[in-house]
Amino acid sequence: MFFGAVSGSSPATVVAIGGLMLPELLKGGYDEKFSLGLITSSPAVAVIIPPSIGMIVYGTVTGESVGDLFIGGIGPGIVWGLAVILYSYYIAKIKKVPTQNRASIREIINALKDSIWALGVPLIIIGGIYGGFFTPTESAVVAAIYAIFVAVFIYKQLDLKELLNESIEAAVGTAQVMVLLASASIFSWILTRQQIPQALAESLILITNSKVTILLMMNLILLIAGMFIDPASSTTILAPLFLPLAINYGIDPIHLGIIMVVNGAIGMFTPPFGLNLFVATGVSKEPISKIISGSMPFVFVALVTMALVTFVPQITLYLVNAMK
Repeated sequence: MFFGAVSGSSPATVVAIGGLMLPELLKGGYDEKFSLGLITSSPAVAVIIPPSIGMIVYGTVTGESVGDLFIGGIGPGIVWGLAVILYSYYIAKIKKVPTQNRASIREIINALKDSIWALGVPLIIIGGIYGGFFTPTESAVVAAIYAIFVAVFIYKQLDLKELLNESIEAAVGTAQVMVLLASASIFSWILTRQQIPQALAESLILITNSKVTILLMMNLILLIAGMFIDPASSTTILAPLFLPLAINYGIDPIHLGIIMVVNGAIGMFTPPFGLNLFVATGVSKEPISKIISGSMPFVFVALVTMALVTFVPQITLYLVNAMK
């Protein structure tokens, strides 16, 4: 959850946190299947915890406030995290996993000293946005400059050549997203011109007039889409279709955005093409069949979370309304 507030990327969290924690989980007495499932599925919370790439894509495609989406993602992100924590606690109890020695005050202080510069990144992003100092875009710029300064001059992990390579990689990734968003804008314009959302809404009204049924159908479509395509693509394709439907049925656009993001997070570790599954294979050196098997219980935990977020809209909207 904490790393998700820095990166906003689920696969990056698998590598950074999963690669670090997998050996420790196994050393601590956790079952291998459970450990593989945990490092594959729990990083998906990074998609929900703001700042989230998925929320930025949804906001760009639909014109909704990215700031409101960020605030709306806090509650669902905490609910997702708590659900995984409770399930992990339950497994630890029934498997009788031995407890570890608590860290001493000195060890905690030393760890904080070692990480104090790195902790500045989430402080800038989260504190800057919610404190009203930056817009989401401005906070990204300030955090990026700060991270470059720390990596080059404090930790000395990057030289100028490596910094150039990282910048090129970032530019390529940004260009891919911009092409995707440009295509989505064209797709949205075509849909609007052909009045496809209106036709779809009228067709669904003939089938059902139930808001609950519409939400279930949306979730089902998003879950199936998430099994085959990445969250950004799913959002760019489906958000222009779902938004008019949501407004027609009285579903808040911010709530719809968070529902789409949560479904996208689940898609990151559902077979056959969940990206986290393949990243975890590289991290663990285990076959993907074993990773899928370990992840399946977490899919059910995620589905419970999705149901709560979908049918208890105040989890998303309470903070959004309170901030206004």
